[in-house]
Amino acid sequence: MQVLNKFFFLVIFLSGVLSAQAQLKIDTSYTVEDMVNKILMGNGVKVGNIRMKGSKLGVGYFHVNSDVIGMRNGILLSTGKVHDAIGPNNVPGRSGIISTPQTLKNKDIGDVDLNRLCGGRTQDVMVIEFDFIPVHNKISFRYCFGSEEYKEYVGSRFNDVFGFFIDGPGLPKRNLAVIPGTDESVAVNNINHKKYRKIYLNNDYFVDVKNTDLAALSGQQSGLKKLTSTVFQNAKVSLNDDAVLIDEKERSRIDHELLTNFQYDGFTHVLTAECQVIPHKKYHLKLAIGDVGDYALDSGVFLEAGSFSSEDDPRLPNFHASAPGTTDVIPVTGVDQDAVATISGNKKDMVSDVAPKNIDVFKTTNVYFATDSYSVPDSSKDELDKLAAYLLKNKTLVCQLYGHTDSMGSKEHNQQLSEDRAVAVIKYLISQGITKSRLSYTGYNFEEPVGNNEKEVGRRYNRRVEITVIDSVMQASRQ
Repeated sequence: MQVLNKFFFLVIFLSGVLSAQAQLKIDTSYTVEDMVNKILMGNGVKVGNIRMKGSKLGVGYFHVNSDVIGMRNGILLSTGKVHDAIGPNNVPGRSGIISTPQTLKNKDIGDVDLNRLCGGRTQDVMVIEFDFIPVHNKISFRYCFGSEEYKEYVGSRFNDVFGFFIDGPGLPKRNLAVIPGTDESVAVNNINHKKYRKIYLNNDYFVDVKNTDLAALSGQQSGLKKLTSTVFQNAKVSLNDDAVLIDEKERSRIDHELLTNFQYDGFTHVLTAECQVIPHKKYHLKLAIGDVGDYALDSGVFLEAGSFSSEDDPRLPNFHASAPGTTDVIPVTGVDQDAVATISGNKKDMVSDVAPKNIDVFKTTNVYFATDSYSVPDSSKDELDKLAAYLLKNKTLVCQLYGHTDSMGSKEHNQQLSEDRAVAVIKYLISQGITKSRLSYTGYNFEEPVGNNEKEVGRRYNRRVEITVIDSVMQASRQ
């Protein structure tokens, strides 16, 4: 253990060593609406119904004059106070409790989705959630995760957790915060100095005395005790308590900008959360982070400004075929206007913002039904005829149909009704020459409303069948 004598020194207070002023800036004065609308949002999405759960001190705007973590500004969600993320990294573990006294007293169960993800109970939960309508068939945003639990608690039950939970039409709830190419969630135990090292960024050079062979330090303990007492202004701290050593060699390997800007002991590289969606449909996204096992040691997730956007990805099976020069191109009129109204409160103003202009694509409108009916209305047959003609010309295309109802009646009744509506549309397409094997359906009863079921205008939009056109060859190549 002579190496320890040469390379390790007892240190608690490092402001002299890391004297450069931290460049990371945190601002908690923004409203959650402004953080989502004006900071996080990019192109091709419209957002609304923004809500927050947790302390206002647990979320804020961040800016750093460096590319050291892969992004310069955005939103930070933390299990502690976001200001505690500011460097330099001069203490081995920063902890800030953002749970309210009432929450602590009541032993709050935390967040249900996070609890399911970690298999335990979460505390210090911070959540931002909202509805959004994408213009294109894929949404994505960039993020990175940092934590004070690195590296001491890698492999332990103290594995702070976060998730990006999305759900909507044709999409059961799923977590987008996963390691690329896997279904493993992004967490301290899954990305660290031992596992997926290529996407881990170390900012930790501390060593716990309690985990070190103190016998190797004999002859120096009196001096070390004196230093500890001086630093803590005569606090009762000794070498045998929670004092910390620093590994000077390890510190020299760490990027100086990382040390001076950030308090967290480790980070993931910037990762991208992405998901296939159906254009012009309403989805829900929940961004959540929480402590696991206790309230100690902060973690945070950084969301890059302007990165939440939608784009067309022709590789995805959610297919909208370009059809220039043909007579069966249907204008893009399939935006769920009532869904837009539930997001904005202003249907007329919002549709022009969401619907693309002058785009030559094939896109059907929904088929809407009368109350408690599954008869295909005459008003929809013209567009269904055009869809059938298009399918006959393009033999690799198939259709997925999704039946929906309003909330009138029992769930069992509406489940059958939603399926009957989809089957009715399928039978009509078959009558126009489309083979049954190219058509499939799912019934969702009243579980995916796009309008307010308390009013007839909303129920009218909920009594529908949605049709998605897919290239079966492209879909098979991705499986």
